[in-house]
Amino acid sequence: MQLITKSTAVVKIKIIIFMAVAIVCITDKPIFAVNEPGQKGLWYMGCGIGAGFGFIDTDSEGNQTFNEYFNDKGKEINLGNSKSYLGLNIDTGFILTPHLHMGLDISALITQANYYDDSLASIELYNFNIITAYYPFKNGLSVRGGAGYTRCNYWVSYSLESEKADERNSASGIGILMGIGYDFNFRANFNMGLHADFANQFYKNDELNGTRFMRIYVAFYWF
Repeated sequence: MQLITKSTAVVKIKIIIFMAVAIVCITDKPIFAVNEPGQKGLWYMGCGIGAGFGFIDTDSEGNQTFNEYFNDKGKEINLGNSKSYLGLNIDTGFILTPHLHMGLDISALITQANYYDDSLASIELYNFNIITAYYPFKNGLSVRGGAGYTRCNYWVSYSLESEKADERNSASGIGILMGIGYDFNFRANFNMGLHADFANQFYKNDELNGTRFMRIYVAFYWF
């Protein structure tokens, strides 16, 4: 077992301090400086809200749109339905160059059909992707792509006079994502824009083979 002496710890602390100072010096400005309009700093963070649609591929039903999946579930229990779709995302990362960003994107697409008698069906997609975004003109237009971990929860819950059911399924796998967007600069550090993402998920599951979705959302970014 290697013992960490006091002198070794001091040396490590000095190395960390030296690296931090070097990073600040290389950037040529303080980390939390207020940028000029259109100028970028070291990091970014953002969020988005919108809606989307998708497809689900199961062994029992084959490839269906989310709408078809919900309609079939409604027919099984002879109930009408109203559907809702919500897309959310949060992302943060580093600005490697004015043209290139890299970071973590956490997104969700939650779709739900509300039936009569408080019954419902739902498909929930959660994605944790490492994303690289490219800005050909430094600002405005951007394209992005990445891959990572994905999880899908899909279930039906209903309670009728003759029958009750609570069928819950989930699967984990790998997902890929591609996107395009355009941002408008409103303040020195704040952008807002319209984005679209296209994603495909693959699962190792006996019942669920895969999902796909498209999501359109309003994005808010701080540089």
